[in-house]
Amino acid sequence: MKKSLIDYMKTAMLVAFAVLAAFTVQACSDDDEGDSIPVGFCGTYCNNHQNRVYRYYTFYKDGTGEYRMESNVSIHQGYFTYKFKGDKVTCKGYKAGAWDDGSVDEGNIDVTFTYKNGDLVTKDGEVFEKIY
Repeated sequence: MKKSLIDYMKTAMLVAFAVLAAFTVQACSDDDEGDSIPVGFCGTYCNNHQNRVYRYYTFYKDGTGEYRMESNVSIHQGYFTYKFKGDKVTCKGYKAGAWDDGSVDEGNIDVTFTYKNGDLVTKDGEVFEKIY
């Protein structure tokens, strides 16, 4: 079975994400931890209100998380650290993606949500509901 360019790109992205994950996890002192994580917060939140585009943020108890975006023409993945301050959740990290035409892109994750009624809301009003 002959591998296509997309297969090679997917393999390269997986290797890049593994290396990125190794460097993303950072230790924090108690001074820069922010507020404590609310009970029940950790898990995966999804925004699927755009046309067949699904964006997921998964939060772990250790202050790290994963980002994933899926559509009919691309897939993106990334890793971030997050902090709570009051009702604000600030996520900072890195993401990369591949498009169905073989092109790739990369960029920073730099988003702040308001944690409201169990959901995450962006400053533009996009709602990410907890799915598990």
